[in-house]
Amino acid sequence: MNTGMKSRAVTVLLALIILGVWAAPGLAADFYGSSKTLSSVYEESWLGRDTSRFSLYEYADVHAQEFGVSGMTLHFSGWGRWDAADTEDEDQEQPGDADLTYAYLQWKGLDGLVDAKLGRHFVVSGPTAEIMDAVDLLLTPFCGFNIQMFGGMPAYSRIGERDGDFAWGARVSYEFKGYFELGAAYGAGLEKHRWDRNNVGGDLRIAPIKYIDLVGHVWFSQIYQEVYDATGQLNLNPVNDLRVTGTYTHLFPSAFLGAMNYFSVFSAETLDIADAELSYLILNRVRAIGGYAAYTYDEADNASRPGGGLELLWGAARGNVLGGRYYRLDRGDNGYSEIRAYLYQGLFDKAHVAVNSNLYQLDNEIYGVDQAFDGDLSLGYAITKKLGVQATGIYRATPYYDSDVRGLLKITYNVERWL
Repeated sequence: MNTGMKSRAVTVLLALIILGVWAAPGLAADFYGSSKTLSSVYEESWLGRDTSRFSLYEYADVHAQEFGVSGMTLHFSGWGRWDAADTEDEDQEQPGDADLTYAYLQWKGLDGLVDAKLGRHFVVSGPTAEIMDAVDLLLTPFCGFNIQMFGGMPAYSRIGERDGDFAWGARVSYEFKGYFELGAAYGAGLEKHRWDRNNVGGDLRIAPIKYIDLVGHVWFSQIYQEVYDATGQLNLNPVNDLRVTGTYTHLFPSAFLGAMNYFSVFSAETLDIADAELSYLILNRVRAIGGYAAYTYDEADNASRPGGGLELLWGAARGNVLGGRYYRLDRGDNGYSEIRAYLYQGLFDKAHVAVNSNLYQLDNEIYGVDQAFDGDLSLGYAITKKLGVQATGIYRATPYYDSDVRGLLKITYNVERWL
């Protein structure tokens, strides 16, 4: 059995186990979730070669609670694709694909002391943030202390190719009434029995008053002996209509990719980013936005990105918006401008229209074209409270392809309660 067949077999097996639990006799459970059906058709042209695709996607997101154990819940999400015309992935042996997004049991008990997860889910613990087939245990013993431990197999390597792959870690933190939180964490991983990650660090959040919020973390790679991710962000909201955000980030990209990743050899230099954004709402209707970012590289030319824009808001909850933004990216002799316009308008309480367009003014000597464009138009309608439909058209023309035209039709069904 090849790797793709093994992966699909495990996916189907897990789904059948979950359905079997739900369908067990005498098991009175509450179900809720959603189902999204998406049809995608597109035609792409590049260097005289035309490519056409037509595929159907199905996304299922289902949850169950109160099925025999107090505090126990079951969560499942997966997707499948069927290629009605040519396969989207030319390397695939058969049209279509399918996989799990997550499938796990969760138990919260002992008056909030324990929160345990078992199965495929998104593990967030200090320097670790990825989908894993894992056990994840969070304990909140007393006085604002939290202890998290996890261990399992990363899901980024396919089932059948994960011999010797394992990841584990822990985080200990202390929180004081929402004003202050300090954490220390460790995360490690093996790929084919060799070290892929071995990271340690700490994180901090300070919110002394409602107008100030400071968050940050520092992660150190013991493989590269480098601080590979240090980020700090300060949010200021001195008055209701004014928000100022400043961020500083230091990145060593190789450590993000993992020591065993082939692309690590192309990401050796470090990058420092400093950016700030100011947003001010005038008369509850006009939002002015301004920003500046500076990028500093080890070897490549440094870059800057100044810009800003305006938004006009209207409607009872100011949910409708018409906006425009302009940014200029400068990097040595290489620079280009970005012009963005967007609109969202609700119609008759059940429908909406959304438009987003981006125009790029490029240097022809570098990119081979003077302009690039991408834009989309969406129309949505809520047929009932549970059933909705949305149609989207997308057009792109960039230096990487002459044209790309796509159409999407999405049907969403929300299950509020299903016994």
